[in-house]
Amino acid sequence: YRAFDPELKRDVAIKVPKADALTPELRARFRTEALAAAAIHHANVCPIYDVGTGDDGVPFLVMRYVPGGTLDGVLKARKKPYPARDAAAVVRKGALGVAAAHAKGVL
Repeated sequence: YRAFDPELKRDVAIKVPKADALTPELRARFRTEALAAAAIHHANVCPIYDVGTGDDGVPFLVMRYVPGGTLDGVLKARKKPYPARDAAAVVRKGALGVAAAHAKGVL
């Protein structure tokens, strides 16, 4: 979800698991994801600002809001392939983010 943090005056993204599929295993995996993501500090990895549990018992992550669509959506919307140089730049950014995660033992 996209939300607004009134105290810090910024847009944020709130990630929540589907409540109807919330098993103890999913709760544990969600927490593990939060801890892993919070340990990575890199320009190509979305930072975690907060983690918690709502009044309804559903866990949540508050992250930086990144405008735009998903990479999959952008690629599907294009009528022709990206130029090789542009595609390589996108892959490079992703690879640098994955390398940062790997350096922290996440991947």
